[in-house]
Amino acid sequence: MHASPYVRGGPADSTGGAVNPPAAGPTDRVEHGAPLGVPALYLHGTPGSRVEARLLADAARRAGVRLIGVDRPGFGRAPLPGSARLEA
Repeated sequence: MHASPYVRGGPADSTGGAVNPPAAGPTDRVEHGAPLGVPALYLHGTPGSRVEARLLADAARRAGVRLIGVDRPGFGRAPLPGSARLEA
């Protein structure tokens, strides 16, 4: 298995918790479920953040899914892109 540039953190948590706990510092992504399972993105609604994905951690593990919760730009720890702004 090769190392992915998109995976941060340590080994899988056998209790169904985060698959890859974040390394030191903030992250805008969290993973739950089966570490080697079929990857699936969890995109939160508004308002919301990546942490909502943990509500599906047990179901993802049982289904063999690697659930990846990501923050949308401007939510959670994801910054707004430099060009995004509101104008009156």
